[in-house]
Amino acid sequence: MQERIIDAMVFLLAQSSPTYRDWYDAIDDMLGEFSEAEKHRMVEAGIAMLERVVNLVPVLQLQAA
Repeated sequence: MQERIIDAMVFLLAQSSPTYRDWYDAIDDMLGEFSEAEKHRMVEAGIAMLERVVNLVPVLQLQAA
């Protein structure tokens, strides 16, 4: 299971801007036994978490300067 998660995360990080479909495919590969609704919730949560991290980086760099 950990290897599947790492593979999926490396795939997503390698994309310049992963699409919703990229996220869904990664979640489906890792957690195919989940329902469609659960997969879509996980995709939306993953995208939201990544956006928060990406949006924090410039702010933290400005605060350090």
